[in-house]
Amino acid sequence: MKSGPSATTPASVPAAAGLGGAPNPPGAAPLRTMAPFVPDAALVARVLARRGRLRAFERLEPARCALVVIDMQNAFVEEGAGHAWVPAAQSTCPAIERLAAALRAAGGCVAWVLNTFTEESVRT
Repeated sequence: MKSGPSATTPASVPAAAGLGGAPNPPGAAPLRTMAPFVPDAALVARVLARRGRLRAFERLEPARCALVVIDMQNAFVEEGAGHAWVPAAQSTCPAIERLAAALRAAGGCVAWVLNTFTEESVRT
Protein backbone atom coordinates (compact mmCIF):
# COMPACT_ATOMS: atom_id res chain seq x y z
CA MET A 1 0.00 0.00 0.00
CA LYS A 2 1.18 3.49 -0.78
CA SER A 3 2.21 5.73 2.05
CA GLY A 4 1.72 9.44 2.35
CA PRO A 5 -1.33 11.68 2.42
CA SER A 6 -3.06 10.16 -0.63
CA ALA A 7 -3.16 6.72 0.98
CA THR A 8 -4.50 7.91 4.31
CA THR A 9 -7.28 10.26 3.31
CA PRO A 10 -10.83 9.01 2.84
CA ALA A 11 -10.84 10.53 -0.64
CA SER A 12 -8.12 8.15 -1.84
CA VAL A 13 -10.31 5.05 -1.94
CA PRO A 14 -13.27 6.63 -3.78
CA ALA A 15 -10.92 8.27 -6.30
CA ALA A 16 -9.49 4.85 -7.12
CA ALA A 17 -13.03 3.59 -7.64
CA GLY A 18 -14.03 6.29 -10.11
CA LEU A 19 -15.67 8.42 -7.43
CA GLY A 20 -14.84 11.61 -5.62
CA GLY A 21 -13.93 13.68 -8.65
CA ALA A 22 -12.11 11.00 -10.64
CA PRO A 23 -13.20 10.90 -14.29
CA ASN A 24 -16.10 8.65 -15.19
CA PRO A 25 -15.07 5.69 -17.37
CA PRO A 26 -16.21 6.00 -21.01
CA GLY A 27 -19.80 4.82 -21.41
CA ALA A 28 -20.47 4.84 -17.65
CA ALA A 29 -23.60 6.45 -16.28
CA PRO A 30 -23.03 9.99 -15.01
CA LEU A 31 -22.39 10.24 -11.30
CA ARG A 32 -24.62 12.25 -9.01
CA THR A 33 -22.66 14.03 -6.33
CA MET A 34 -23.73 14.69 -2.77
CA ALA A 35 -23.47 18.01 -1.04
CA PRO A 36 -20.14 18.29 0.78
CA PHE A 37 -20.29 17.54 4.49
CA VAL A 38 -18.69 20.16 6.70
CA PRO A 39 -18.78 19.18 10.37
CA ASP A 40 -19.52 21.78 12.99
CA ALA A 41 -16.35 23.30 14.45
CA ALA A 42 -17.45 22.38 18.00
CA LEU A 43 -17.82 18.74 16.94
CA VAL A 44 -14.36 18.73 15.38
CA ALA A 45 -12.89 20.23 18.56
CA ARG A 46 -14.61 17.57 20.73
CA VAL A 47 -13.35 14.73 18.53
CA LEU A 48 -9.80 16.10 18.53
CA ALA A 49 -9.86 16.56 22.31
CA ARG A 50 -11.15 13.06 22.91
CA ARG A 51 -9.25 11.06 20.28
CA GLY A 52 -6.27 13.26 19.47
CA ARG A 53 -6.95 13.04 15.74
CA LEU A 54 -9.92 13.66 13.47
CA ARG A 55 -10.23 10.24 11.86
CA ALA A 56 -10.60 6.94 13.69
CA PHE A 57 -8.04 5.22 11.46
CA GLU A 58 -4.76 6.59 10.16
CA ARG A 59 -5.02 4.36 7.10
CA LEU A 60 -7.23 1.65 5.74
CA GLU A 61 -5.86 -1.70 4.65
CA PRO A 62 -8.16 -2.86 1.82
CA ALA A 63 -7.51 -6.56 2.50
CA ARG A 64 -8.95 -6.02 6.00
CA CYS A 65 -11.96 -4.00 4.82
CA ALA A 66 -15.45 -4.91 3.70
CA LEU A 67 -18.06 -3.05 1.74
CA VAL A 68 -21.51 -4.10 2.97
CA VAL A 69 -24.22 -3.29 0.44
CA ILE A 70 -27.72 -3.34 1.92
CA ASP A 71 -30.95 -3.87 -0.07
CA MET A 72 -29.64 -3.01 -3.54
CA GLN A 73 -31.95 -5.53 -5.17
CA ASN A 74 -34.70 -5.46 -7.77
CA ALA A 75 -37.59 -4.72 -5.39
CA PHE A 76 -35.89 -1.46 -4.37
CA VAL A 77 -33.96 -0.56 -7.53
CA GLU A 78 -36.19 -1.40 -10.52
CA GLU A 79 -39.49 0.37 -11.03
CA GLY A 80 -42.33 -2.14 -11.06
CA ALA A 81 -40.17 -5.03 -9.83
CA GLY A 82 -41.50 -4.96 -6.30
CA HIS A 83 -43.49 -3.12 -3.71
CA ALA A 84 -40.64 -1.03 -2.30
CA TRP A 85 -39.16 0.85 -5.28
CA VAL A 86 -36.87 3.75 -4.28
CA PRO A 87 -36.51 6.09 -7.28
CA ALA A 88 -33.04 7.35 -6.30
CA ALA A 89 -31.60 3.86 -5.70
CA GLN A 90 -30.88 2.98 -9.34
CA SER A 91 -28.67 6.03 -9.86
CA THR A 92 -26.33 4.82 -7.09
CA CYS A 93 -25.69 1.41 -8.71
CA PRO A 94 -22.78 2.46 -11.00
CA ALA A 95 -20.93 4.06 -8.07
CA ILE A 96 -21.48 1.01 -5.86
CA GLU A 97 -20.28 -1.30 -8.65
CA ARG A 98 -17.10 0.76 -9.20
CA LEU A 99 -16.36 0.92 -5.47
CA ALA A 100 -16.95 -2.84 -5.13
CA ALA A 101 -14.66 -3.60 -8.08
CA ALA A 102 -11.91 -1.35 -6.68
CA LEU A 103 -12.13 -2.89 -3.21
CA ARG A 104 -12.07 -6.45 -4.61
CA ALA A 105 -9.05 -5.57 -6.78
CA ALA A 106 -7.29 -4.28 -3.66
CA GLY A 107 -8.01 -7.52 -1.78
CA GLY A 108 -11.09 -6.44 0.18
CA CYS A 109 -14.42 -8.18 0.62
CA VAL A 110 -17.83 -7.17 -0.74
CA ALA A 111 -20.96 -8.51 0.98
CA TRP A 112 -24.43 -8.09 -0.52
CA VAL A 113 -27.26 -8.27 2.02
CA LEU A 114 -30.55 -9.19 0.36
CA ASN A 115 -34.02 -9.31 1.86
CA THR A 116 -36.59 -11.92 0.86
CA PHE A 117 -40.30 -11.19 0.72
CA THR A 118 -43.24 -13.56 0.86
CA GLU A 119 -46.86 -12.65 0.11
CA GLU A 120 -47.54 -12.70 3.84
CA SER A 121 -44.61 -10.39 4.69
CA VAL A 122 -45.79 -7.86 2.10
CA ARG A 123 -49.28 -7.80 3.64
CA THR A 124 -48.11 -7.36 7.25
